[in-house]
Amino acid sequence: MENLEHFLQRLKTTAWRTSCARFNAARRLKRRDGFATFSIAFFSALSVGVSIIPRIYALPTGSMVENHISTLSIFIGIFVIIISLIEWAANSQGAGEKLYENAKKLNAFSRKLDQFIATNTSNIQFNKDDVTFFREEYESIIASCPLNHLPIDDLLFLVAHRKSEEFLSHDKKPRIGLIKSWYILLKGLLADTWFYAILWLTVSVILLMIFTAH
Repeated sequence: MENLEHFLQRLKTTAWRTSCARFNAARRLKRRDGFATFSIAFFSALSVGVSIIPRIYALPTGSMVENHISTLSIFIGIFVIIISLIEWAANSQGAGEKLYENAKKLNAFSRKLDQFIATNTSNIQFNKDDVTFFREEYESIIASCPLNHLPIDDLLFLVAHRKSEEFLSHDKKPRIGLIKSWYILLKGLLADTWFYAILWLTVSVILLMIFTAH
């Protein structure tokens, strides 16, 4: 009987952990989609603005400033194409919605299982059929989503709950130290957005070269 209860407790923790990881994944993908949309819009507007600068200021043909502007215009055009193709293939918004819906189902399952354990603990009514039912329901919810979260999404959950009793070490201390938790938080913030940061940095460097040359 105790083994069955222990199994259900671990199943509840697993469902809770997985649901939170998938909520993190949904937020990460939403952030990525926002970065992509803003980058495409801004780069497109910048491309139009850059293309008319030589005419407005009557820049000499072949000058250093005009060469930098032409380089920037080419890079921006390439960046817009790259971002559009990558996001079209990734479908971040759609993937995020699927993970979010699956996380809600897992969250509801965790509450349902928690209620069952709380109701039956005092009466000691656990049996093999109950455990099998909940295990199969959990596996069914997991199988209903073709996508999965990334390891960083799970690590962010562990950081947020590193002092929870379920995840403490044998000596009752957090398994993830404070410095490592900061590193994980930074890594989570940059996940799926570092690529756009590189593009923005490249554009910023070329703009700085233009202003310096001018």
